[in-house]
Amino acid sequence: MDPSIRNTILNIISDFWDDYEEVILFVCDSSDGRSECRMRLFHYWYKILNNDNNVTKIDYSVEQIMAAILAKKDNCLLNLAQKEIHELFVLMQGVD
Repeated sequence: MDPSIRNTILNIISDFWDDYEEVILFVCDSSDGRSECRMRLFHYWYKILNNDNNVTKIDYSVEQIMAAILAKKDNCLLNLAQKEIHELFVLMQGVD
């Protein structure tokens, strides 16, 4: 993939966190069966973004839906976001 795309996305995330203390949720499109490839790519980008070890990524998946949340480790909304996303994916699986 073009490094300029990676750099643009990483800069958007960094700039976003400069202005807002939020949790980012991303969902990998599964309509073409390439959601796993997209998730691997985002994981690679996460490693670059997390070069100072202050970002956390938590992965979620059910059937072919793959998603993750990204947040700075000191984000006060991280635990709440984790709980809410986990509950959503449990509901999607139909399991308690």
